[in-house]
Amino acid sequence: MFLPESIPEFAEGVAQRIRNNAYRSLFPAGDRLQRITVSVGAASYPQDGPSADDVVTAAEARMYRDKDLRRQKATAGTSGAP
Repeated sequence: MFLPESIPEFAEGVAQRIRNNAYRSLFPAGDRLQRITVSVGAASYPQDGPSADDVVTAAEARMYRDKDLRRQKATAGTSGAP
């Protein structure tokens, strides 16, 4: 998503609202309803690069970092037992 002329804090707020709304929603998965999580990465021009490619690359890197952090939180505290 592109948010022209917005400050990074605004983009982070939008990202958090997207995450929260997605998680609160239930989606059909076969014969049951399932929650989903969303990973979001935000980047700003020109702070994160002089070109559109640089900004998109920075946002993508942050999205994957967000995804990894969420995965770690989801597995933290599990015993590994079935």
